[in-house]
Amino acid sequence: METKMLRWTAGVTRLDRIRSDAIRQKFGVAPITDNCLWTLYIVVTSKLAALEAELARRDELQEKSEKDRGEALQNLEEVGLNERTALIFRTSF
Repeated sequence: METKMLRWTAGVTRLDRIRSDAIRQKFGVAPITDNCLWTLYIVVTSKLAALEAELARRDELQEKSEKDRGEALQNLEEVGLNERTALIFRTSF
């Protein structure tokens, strides 16, 4: 479709038997393979960025969870309970 528009703009028909590469070069348009590679690069980069953000978020949540768990265990020790007793106490209500 791209070459068709370029031919129309240049006033060239298929009967003139001018190669598509020559027409693209005349207009300074990159080959389709380069455009596809660039598009692929952009898509992959954006997906990788989203994945890295998700992994960082999970790491932060895990660190926060471990920190909260440690604080909770300290609080249980202060009261004089252990994890099992606290679990039984929590599920009894």
